[in-house]
Amino acid sequence: MITVDWPLADEEFATLLDHVELLIALMMSAILLMLWLAVRSPKIIVAILVTLFAGLAITTALGLAVIGTFNLLSVAFIPLFVGIGVDFGIQYSVRYRAERHALKDLEAALLSAGASMGPPLTVAAAATAACFFSLTPTDYAGLAQLGFIAGSGMIIAFLLSGTLLPALIKLLKPKAEEAEIGFARLAFLDRFLHRRQCEILASTSILVAIGLSLLPFLSFNADPLDLRSQRTESVASLLDLMKDPDTSPNTIDILVPSLASADEMSSGGGCAAFGRQVGAAGESGQCGGFLDGRRSCARSEHRAHATARGPRPAAGERRNLAGGFEARVGRAGRTSARASLHERRCQ
Repeated sequence: MITVDWPLADEEFATLLDHVELLIALMMSAILLMLWLAVRSPKIIVAILVTLFAGLAITTALGLAVIGTFNLLSVAFIPLFVGIGVDFGIQYSVRYRAERHALKDLEAALLSAGASMGPPLTVAAAATAACFFSLTPTDYAGLAQLGFIAGSGMIIAFLLSGTLLPALIKLLKPKAEEAEIGFARLAFLDRFLHRRQCEILASTSILVAIGLSLLPFLSFNADPLDLRSQRTESVASLLDLMKDPDTSPNTIDILVPSLASADEMSSGGGCAAFGRQVGAAGESGQCGGFLDGRRSCARSEHRAHATARGPRPAAGERRNLAGGFEARVGRAGRTSARASLHERRCQ
């Protein structure tokens, strides 16, 4: 009972709590440090954090309403939303600080920052959301759900950064900016980027071309077990069972009408024909090529053998028994062909 679905799922979600306190502390420390370096105002930091977690709550509610429950993949939208969604607030707030220094008026600075950052943030949000939404057509439910939730979250974060965040800043009334915004010691980087923009674009294009040329060599591991922690009892036990064809879950029993049919099944051709009927035939058309339709293992081990129930009677006795046996059970023979299709996990 330790390898059935419910203990596997229970231990899978339990792994999410491994070192969760440390991870949350590190995440919040990194976010607070980044926010302080960007805005240098406790009130603006509070406004950004409230906007961020409001967006996270709305995205979570939307995901629960549309999908129902999260799995180990779809729940990954939380760090994605926090890590990417906070950037919208930072971009708007930094621009607000620059406008506040130039215009001296809070409301005018908010409006000017919105007019300046609206178009670039719209493009950034649309591009990011499109990347996540591109996962939704996949047959893998976890990735499809993650794409929908994360893509919707980017749109929500963008909308809140242009509505809730300015309202909170106006409500909190942070102090005016006395000095020019930015890091004077890093001004040489701005000058370098302006002088070398053509070289930087050319280098980036070359790197993109190299990456695209390597795409055909990209391998995809479709085994869901590799997403689970092998330290848990259920997964470790399942992997041990899969090493033995007699206990592997990738084993089927096929009842055939005669020993001749069992021999044909054992030869491989019959197994391939059966596989095609159930939609799981291998690309090689042989029993040794048993695949999962949507998955392909580079190496697999398959065995098919026929086992007779009881000792084989003599020839005369077989003729006497055949009529009565077939009369009782129809055309089905007394032989069970067992095709043990044991698939090794992809290395």
